[in-house]
Amino acid sequence: MGFMKPALAAAVCLAVTTPASAFDWTVEGAVTMVEPSYAPVRILFTVDVGAGSCPAGSLLRWEATGVDTDARQANFQAVFSALLTSQFSRIRMRLHGNNTNCSIEFIHAL
Repeated sequence: MGFMKPALAAAVCLAVTTPASAFDWTVEGAVTMVEPSYAPVRILFTVDVGAGSCPAGSLLRWEATGVDTDARQANFQAVFSALLTSQFSRIRMRLHGNNTNCSIEFIHAL
């Protein structure tokens, strides 16, 4: 599974290069479910810990960011890969998010 390491690195880089914004909470947990139905715009997923006002198992919402369509699609692919890696290998993720809509601002693979 050597191909997953570059995807994780890309996810971390893309997640930390998004525009600065405030967030309500930070948690560390493993992904338990990924819902890709809204690809390539957003990813809904769950983690094994509560996050602010979002109890463990709540659908968390991450929106792709980027200056253009190509950048948003690359951002989506990198984060989607990191979330799937967490789900199947139990790699913990650090999530920075908001109570409103259980939205995620930043994702870091640990």
